[in-house]
Amino acid sequence: MLTFDDAGYLLSASTPGEDRWTEAGGPNKKGGLVPGHAYSVIRVVDALGHKLINIRNPWGQFEWDGDWGDSSPLWTQEVIDIVQPVLDDKDGTFWMSFDDFIKMFTCLNVCRVRNWQENRIRGKFLRITDEQDSSSEYVTSKWYYELELQEAAEMFIGVHQEDERIQGVITRRPLIDCGICVIKVEEDGTFQLVEFEKLGRERQVELQVRLEPGKYIVFPLTTGALITNKPATLSEQPKTPLLNEEGQLTKAFSGVIDEIFRKFDLFIGRELSFTEFKILYNITGSITELTQEDFERDFLKKYCSTREGITQRGLRDYFRDSVKTLGEDAVRGWLSKLGYDEHLFNSESRGFTLTFHSVFPF
Repeated sequence: MLTFDDAGYLLSASTPGEDRWTEAGGPNKKGGLVPGHAYSVIRVVDALGHKLINIRNPWGQFEWDGDWGDSSPLWTQEVIDIVQPVLDDKDGTFWMSFDDFIKMFTCLNVCRVRNWQENRIRGKFLRITDEQDSSSEYVTSKWYYELELQEAAEMFIGVHQEDERIQGVITRRPLIDCGICVIKVEEDGTFQLVEFEKLGRERQVELQVRLEPGKYIVFPLTTGALITNKPATLSEQPKTPLLNEEGQLTKAFSGVIDEIFRKFDLFIGRELSFTEFKILYNITGSITELTQEDFERDFLKKYCSTREGITQRGLRDYFRDSVKTLGEDAVRGWLSKLGYDEHLFNSESRGFTLTFHSVFPF
């Protein structure tokens, strides 16, 4: 926490339970802290062997009344001269020891505010059948990623799944387990494991590592076990409709199209360029070869687009029109080739975002 505070990162902490007191203005029995509440961490100080944390309640009331609170006798003149605290029991800020902090708070949030060098890339986990044993399957990242550093760097590498708040994620794209592996490519061509982040079923997994100059391979990991975790209730239901009675996209189909967009928007340009869209176009089994001229005439000028590519909204409209003009069976055929079944559940692939944040020089 001292390191984070010295670096200027933004810190906050949360108490367990449910907040029923803030708006009601009622009392609290846990040392003046509100349960289920978020607090800002203002300062982190180590003074004369005392590990102290300055905390603020954004609501401006219910302050900590235990050790090192505003009226605590532990505040000797010597400590006050070093820390220079503001001891006002009505300003919403208070101090407490680190030992009490870890007892009373269950979560610490760190926002690493810094002038980072940043890179974001789309990735995919794919279900693969072993060429030598057709009964054996595994799930692996479609790509591995190479890094070449001319100087040492502090780096954060993350694998991020879709946010649970996105339509359809909970029901059709639940979180799977993810991890990260970093391998050094030695000058003699051999490989050396540098660091790895163990598999976890979280929205994001992150690896902090210090890398010396050289070549590295970054490989996102998953067991793939949960990619087939289709809810049993879906199997008992009829086909998930693509359009509603008004001829508009259903929420489920719209969410799937958005996922398809993110999978093919490899460099996160918020548009599918000709090259990106052509990959999707070819996968769907279109007979004709798509040219740049066709792309501009039949897609960019017809659907919501930028000068360079079709937008997420444009892709939704393209799929909707295709259902109406080509028929639902044809579009379901496209979806099948993309790994989606009749309930729009995909057990063949899962998209993720790979992020790199680094500081040069180290």
